Amino acid sequence: MLAGIKVLELEGLAPVPHCGLLLADLGAQVTVISKDDNQYPEQRLIRGKARESIDLKTKEGVLKLREMCRTSDVLLDPYRPGILEKMELDPISLLSEVNKGLVICRLTGYGQTGDMSKEAGHDINYVSITGGNGCVIDSSMVEGLAYLGSFVSQYQDLSMLWTDPYAMFSGMSPVYRTYETSDGKYVAVGALEPKFNGNLLQGKKFREKLDLKCFFSSKLRFNPSRYLQ
Repeated sequence: MLAGIKVLELEGLAPVPHCGLLLADLGAQVTVISKDDNQYPEQRLIRGKARESIDLKTKEGVLKLREMCRTSDVLLDPYRPGILEKMELDPISLLSEVNKGLVICRLTGYGQTGDMSKEAGHDINYVSITGGNGCVIDSSMVEGLAYLGSFVSQYQDLSMLWTDPYAMFSGMSPVYRTYETSDGKYVAVGALEPKFNGNLLQGKKFREKLDLKCFFSSKLRFNPSRYLQ
């Protein structure tokens, strides 16, 4: 279906690699741009893709990517708003100076503009913020189910996500769940990365630093109550 379409996928976490995987499965020629050939954060989503080692923190790397954009059809951007611009890969410049036919897909949590555009998040945060308001949605399950299922299937064997004590999607993970607040409302917490759960713990009355390994491993027992006074 997409034979002959050239896609450049800038290395990132799950959302963009998943998009690249779907395009590759449909026949597109997908090339992952990463700094190190030996490391790719989403090994389960590399199927059918080529890889190119380019350090985009160097001027030479940026120039090389711009040249690749000249003969490509799609650029998948996994970064937060403003990052491409700081790297001298401004989409407007790419379209006007390099390839006016290039389709640049910028995938962020809350969009390129708005009050929350700079904020980080995970699925639990995105789901929580979209609920609560009435609307009309016309959606075909047939059209979307195959794509959603293909993503879940890539990770179905990871016990840390589903079956381990305090698994991420079990509703018991202390840093990936919803909590009822004192005023009867709810807050969704998706602080998986150390820099985010560190901010979460700072200012709270915790007895010790939270060790994520405790609930990401079935070999270790984790009791979240011991972290709270």
